[in-house]
Amino acid sequence: MLLLQCKPSCGSGWKTREVRCMSSDRRERFDDAVCDAMQKPITRTQCNNGKCPPPRWHVGKWSACSAPCGQGQRTRRVVCISKATGRQSDECPMNRKPRTMQQCESSCDSGPPADQCVDDKKVAYCPLVLKFKFCNRTYFRKMCCATCSRMG
Repeated sequence: MLLLQCKPSCGSGWKTREVRCMSSDRRERFDDAVCDAMQKPITRTQCNNGKCPPPRWHVGKWSACSAPCGQGQRTRRVVCISKATGRQSDECPMNRKPRTMQQCESSCDSGPPADQCVDDKKVAYCPLVLKFKFCNRTYFRKMCCATCSRMG
């Protein structure tokens, strides 16, 4: 009749144990109905493992930059987790919540591979983009990739 550990690992909780109807020499197990229910030992008792640490913020990994070239943003998941329950909580201080978004910049030096680098068929102004040196702007570089890659 071993008592299990107090759950949860902090704060108030319960210890439980399995109680079986057995012969007096403990070699044979019987159906619970055979034993006197009034003499059955308790199977569950309250316990307390002391005060739980406060919930804390848990952060995920940053996503890739949203811009393939130039300025963009990246995000991550941030959740408050309770030590007592191991579940999401709303008790973390909001003024200490880590950022979920930040600015990022991707290098524009190398465009996509040559076999993926084409000018958008809906755009007719790619020669002008090259002429007026707008290839360093993310939008135009993407729309006129093949033209801009000829830039020397």
